[in-house]
Amino acid sequence: MKLPFKSSKAFLEYCNSQFSPAPKKGEGRPAMVPRSGFMNIENHVSVMEDGRYRVSLMVCGCPEGFFTISETPNPGGEPIASGDLLIWQAFQKPPFFGKGLIGNASGDKRSSWVGFIVAKIAPEIDEAGKFTILARYP
Repeated sequence: MKLPFKSSKAFLEYCNSQFSPAPKKGEGRPAMVPRSGFMNIENHVSVMEDGRYRVSLMVCGCPEGFFTISETPNPGGEPIASGDLLIWQAFQKPPFFGKGLIGNASGDKRSSWVGFIVAKIAPEIDEAGKFTILARYP
């Protein structure tokens, strides 16, 4: 049995309450591609010259998540669009002092975490708390 959510936004709001504020290296967290105009950015998804996706994301975490920019590890894969739910995997902590470049822009040190987009998911959770994976970005 799966618990479906009415929207990607509702799913992310629920996930915010389920994850601690601070990411841990290697941890996968749900994230959402914002709508056009969020943080004055018109297009949150771009395809780089080598075919990888670069995406602005809202990553879940108590209390209201955090904004970051991330990429897929390899070229190709399922197209990514505004409103999509993704799994962002934390890779490297932000600098010890200061907030880092993106953290300074967003006002949140968590925004300077380096991470990768590893999957696209549906806005639902099963009885064990697992996400429904629609596509992987290996």
